[in-house]
Amino acid sequence: MKMACASYLRRKFPFNKKQVRVIAGLFICLFSSAFSITMLFPFLPFMVEFLIPSLNPTSVGTYAGFIASSMFAGRFFGSYIWGLIADGWGKRRVIILSELLLGLTSMFFGFSVNIYMACVLRFLVGLSNGIIGTAKAALSEVTTNKTQPLGLAILTSSFGIGIVIGPAVSGAIADPINQYNLTINNAVINDWLTRFPYSLPCIVNLFLCLISVVAAICLIPNTLSDAVVREKDESSDYHSSSVPSLDEEQQEQKEEGEGEGQAAHHDTLSIDSGLDEQQRDLINHEETEKTNITETEDRIGIEYKNTFKRKASYVLSIIPGRRNSASLQFVKLPVAKRQPLANNNNGVIHEDQEEIEMKEIGGDGHTEDGHIEDSLIMKERSPLSRKEKAKNKMMSFRKGVTIALKDLKMFMKDRNTRLTLLIYCAFSFVIIGFDELYSLWCSTSVYSGGIGFNLHEIGISLSVVGVILLPFTFSFFPLMEKKLGSIRSFQIMGIMEFFFIVLFPSLHFLVLLNSRVYLWLVMVIVLFIIRLATTAGFAATSLFINNSVTPDKLGAINGLAVSLTSLFRCISPLFVGTIYSASLSKTTQSIGFPVDYHLIFIILGFILLVVVLLTTCLPSSINRIKIRETRL
Repeated sequence: MKMACASYLRRKFPFNKKQVRVIAGLFICLFSSAFSITMLFPFLPFMVEFLIPSLNPTSVGTYAGFIASSMFAGRFFGSYIWGLIADGWGKRRVIILSELLLGLTSMFFGFSVNIYMACVLRFLVGLSNGIIGTAKAALSEVTTNKTQPLGLAILTSSFGIGIVIGPAVSGAIADPINQYNLTINNAVINDWLTRFPYSLPCIVNLFLCLISVVAAICLIPNTLSDAVVREKDESSDYHSSSVPSLDEEQQEQKEEGEGEGQAAHHDTLSIDSGLDEQQRDLINHEETEKTNITETEDRIGIEYKNTFKRKASYVLSIIPGRRNSASLQFVKLPVAKRQPLANNNNGVIHEDQEEIEMKEIGGDGHTEDGHIEDSLIMKERSPLSRKEKAKNKMMSFRKGVTIALKDLKMFMKDRNTRLTLLIYCAFSFVIIGFDELYSLWCSTSVYSGGIGFNLHEIGISLSVVGVILLPFTFSFFPLMEKKLGSIRSFQIMGIMEFFFIVLFPSLHFLVLLNSRVYLWLVMVIVLFIIRLATTAGFAATSLFINNSVTPDKLGAINGLAVSLTSLFRCISPLFVGTIYSASLSKTTQSIGFPVDYHLIFIILGFILLVVVLLTTCLPSSINRIKIRETRL
């Protein structure tokens, strides 16, 4: 029975311990990120009225759109840069720094005193949020084709839960004095909650971000892309890394020579005493010198077998001397002038190279003064000056910019990458627009076409849907993706969401019939289906993005995706708020359907339908991880 249960769990949750730790850490971080994005939606219309007391109610949507768009404008400018930093500096470090900045800027937003301060701080919230793209890239590095859909579904569900729980919690605790008619005896607390009634959700968000920092430190390893690891290995200073140990060299030689039956064995750093016997077997002087050089190379732990497999930070220069001896010199090449590793037996050192001398080593392992060498003694003659170091840093910066532009050009040339980015951006436009529209429409009076909910009722509606949605988020999309594939899953859920978004404002007629019970029942069911489709849609689009590039470009493509989608999300609240405010005017209300409050719901629905049609142009290969092509 126990074995059967273990087998069932492995099939349903096929992750090892390392993957579980990483997914758990990313889950917590994405939850706090989603919380910070959507926590203001329930109280945003009321916050606008608080900051601008004399504002016309029909203009609330426009100003609310400005505040909501500010955050996505910040993400547009910051996300791609965060992605590049994640590839070069490490994904855990980016997540930790981003969470700290996110928590602080979100907290200060709650203490805004005017509309301009609110917009600036919300912009900084978006600028500091580099978590979403970095988390997706980090997940793809520890998962396979088989486990990636489930991993992305879990992360998407964490983001989806944050999107639902954020508004629910903030709606319940925002402006507690007016919402619950509280009487607080403490003058300091009463004055604080009166002057800054919407600061409490922002402080809660700060604590969530601090918890995420601890989770990232404890659970997420710091990972770099293969290209960066390779470059760091190439450009590292020789003195900062020890000479490869003999055990490591023996293991490498054993693996390389396994097919040929060869393995090199060195117990000490002294040259093999059997050298004279080998020399007697050699035919001419040239082969004798070759053997001496090879044994000297083995002695210092440098392998020359496959010389063009990697680039050298140092070039070994061996100057032949007396019989059975050689003078060794290490020559350090500048980063910009490194060439594939090759023997340099002519003893020539270029003027721009950094020279490191070694003592002359005889064939018996002794130096000229007769002492046995136990270690390699090197002296650096010309250390880099400050000017040269600054020049190298500038060259590294320029190289990073060049790589970023090269990656961007490559992404824009690839048809599948362009298409997946467009699908992701347009889908995000619709979802953020609906999130903004939901609070605006619910808080609109029944006379103007809404349902007249207050702040508390909006929070309860989102909380109920979040609780029901929770068990479905972990299993629904992985099962659907396994049977139908990510493309077909997105298409089915997108069509369902299209119909329910277009029909959503029809709930207004249930209020006119005085059917509050039926209103709540139908609204929760419809909102649940929309949220479930949204969760599946984001999981599918994340798969599209990750599978459109090779693994070494995951940080860059996810950073670019978040930047571009932030531009669309920046436009979406402004677009939705402006059109919705215009639809509430007396002129449009007199025209009636579909130019009234139904208009913006219809527009969002048809944009979603176009997105679904675009997915028919995606190839089936987008369902699998893209493997880098190897050129022989």
